[in-house]
Order: sequence, then C-alpha cells, then structure tokens
Amino acid sequence: MPGQGAPRAGAPSDGDPSVVGPAAVGAGPVGPALAADHDIGEPTPPETWLERTCRTLCEIGIVVMAAIVILEIVTRNLFNMSFMISDEIGGYIIVGITFLSLPVCQVNRAYHHVLFVQARLGPRTRAVSYLIFQLLSLGFCAVLIWQLTRVTLQSYQSGDVAPTILATPLWIPQAVMPLGCIALATTLLRAIRMSLRQMMGGRPMGGGPVGGAPGGGAGARGGAMGNRAIGDQRAGDQRVDDRRVGDQRARNS
Repeated sequence: MPGQGAPRAGAPSDGDPSVVGPAAVGAGPVGPALAADHDIGEPTPPETWLERTCRTLCEIGIVVMAAIVILEIVTRNLFNMSFMISDEIGGYIIVGITFLSLPVCQVNRAYHHVLFVQARLGPRTRAVSYLIFQLLSLGFCAVLIWQLTRVTLQSYQSGDVAPTILATPLWIPQAVMPLGCIALATTLLRAIRMSLRQMMGGRPMGGGPVGGAPGGGAGARGGAMGNRAIGDQRAGDQRVDDRRVGDQRARNS
C-alpha cells in the first residue's frame, strides 16, 4: 500500500515462531525443548580439585588397563606366553574406575535424569524434590561408606590375600571403594549446600551447564538482553522505513 514501507527481507516479525535467538531459548515456543536441561535439571556444584583428581586417576586406570590388555595379546600371539595377571589387574582397575568416577559423574550431570515429574512441578517444589533426592543419596552413600570400610578393615586385620600369582592383599583394592564413596559424599554435601542457598535466596533452581556453573540467572539475563536487542533492531528498521516513506512523499509532492 502507498505510504507504508515494506518489511525488510530477513527482519524478524512479531509473532514469528521461527525466530530463534537469545530470547527465544526458554521464552518462545522452542524454549522448553532447548532449555529443559538448564531450567529443569538438578543444580550441581562446580568441579573442584577433588573431582579433577578422581577423573585423572580414572583416565590413568583406563590407559594402564589398555596397555596390559595389548601386552597380553602381543605376548600370547607372538611368544605363546602369558603373564597371568591381566585378569586380576583389570578387575582391580575396573573397580577403582567404578567408584572413583562417582563424584565426577555427579558434578558433570552424567547420570540419567527422568524429568517427566520435575517438568510438571513449580520451581519451589522442584527444588524441594531435588533436595530430598540429594539427601537420600547422601544417606545411601553413608551406608556404603560404613559397610565398605568395615569389609576393608576386616580384610586388613585378617591378612586376606588374593589366590593368584601376585597374592595381592585384598584390602588394597577394597580401600578404593570407600574412598570413592567418601568423594561422592563430599560432592553431594556441596550440592545440598548449593540447593539450600538457592532456596533461601529465591534464585532460579535450574542446573548449570556441563562443568557445574549455575545457569539459571545467566539464562534469564541473556534472554532479557536478547529481547532488548531484537526490540532495538525492530525500532531501527521502523525508522528506516519511515524515512524512506517520507522521502518518497517529498519527491512525489
């Protein structure tokens, strides 16, 4: 129509659900699908030296186990001999990785999360549910520490050894199990403290990105900045269109 500027190609329009920007994530029709992990996920503490040490030990264990298996394959096929220790050492390493990786998986949110219940709860109720789950996990972890420590002490006091060529004292590989549970309990305590602080402060209860940094408040600030940027762009486009219409009218008159 005369006197009305045409919309600029590629410019975002009001009510366009295809616009995906900083404000669309968590705010538009595509928000729940893209931001569910940050808005609904369990809040986790950041990674510290404890989790980094456990992760490094797990990585070293994987490398050592791979080297032992490869060496066993080479010696059996080329020299028709075996060191007869690969199964024993491999079993000890698997047990160590299983328990030492517990705190690493907790801070990096590597465990499976079923969110169909939490997605239907309000922020405060969801926070309470996460806190209850963390407390139950801490209680279960305390029971494991108690029982595994008792088994390790019994093996140490009785002098039990493995019935193998190495005759490994059993308390050495068994001691890794309570140590891993203690590390997990420490991480859970930090997670519980974070949940309590967020509940008392009334901040969003969404979990942080991988690595543990809280992302709820940052996501809200990013959405507000995205809305402001889109509004400024639309205002600028409107001023350009008005100027063009004014120039056209001036030329016609």
